[in-house]
Amino acid sequence: MDTKKLAELKHVFNINLYEVKLWTALLCEGTASASKLAELSNVPRSRTYDVLETLEKRGFVVVKLGKPIEYVAVPPEDIVEKVKKEIENEKETKLTAAEKIRNTEIFKELTQQYKQSNLINVDLTQPIAIKGRRNIYSKLANMILKSQKNVLIVSDEKGIIRKIYELNDALIKAKENGVNIKIASKLSRKNDKIKKIRNLFEVKDIKNVDMRFVIVDDHVALFTHASDEIPHSNETCVIMKSAFMGKALKNILF
Repeated sequence: MDTKKLAELKHVFNINLYEVKLWTALLCEGTASASKLAELSNVPRSRTYDVLETLEKRGFVVVKLGKPIEYVAVPPEDIVEKVKKEIENEKETKLTAAEKIRNTEIFKELTQQYKQSNLINVDLTQPIAIKGRRNIYSKLANMILKSQKNVLIVSDEKGIIRKIYELNDALIKAKENGVNIKIASKLSRKNDKIKKIRNLFEVKDIKNVDMRFVIVDDHVALFTHASDEIPHSNETCVIMKSAFMGKALKNILF
């Protein structure tokens, strides 16, 4: 397997290079001893047992008892379900921990300091730039949760799927509060993820989408990069309060 695919698997399954090399080698072989896997994967023999033990603990491999001891790969489909469960559990743990922060003295102190500062009176009509995909989605989620009228999301199909996934909880909550949610893009009718989006929100099919932005009431969030080749940490979004720009962008599309 080439380096690019190994790197992708590392990222998707949150495992290191030695772990992904041994696991993929075992997937190809089915069943193998540690020494055989070291040979197939080019992982140093001295590290193979430790890495296999870690993979076993994480549920990527199981041990086949006997002499010599052999290892069996857990199917990729089972691993995906396991990773999804881990993410859900981690999310719930973090949400619970974050909610508990509200009741701490330090949180109350920070809130009081904020109220006494000049930040609360900042002119929100001035554009602000947010860098990093995680930070951008966090800001957009907060804007959507505070929305009172409408939300419009415009992007290509890949971008729409990603944004709905990242902002789903906020969008559902806003919809329940009576906010009109509209999606505008050139979307496939065969993609199962798109079908779910169509069932949840109003979708406007438009052609030749070469821009990405989100409008929340009178606030406009413009994504400055239209390419997914940009590293997540470098992605930048400019947010401004401008009813005029929001109306102009809507007029271009509709």
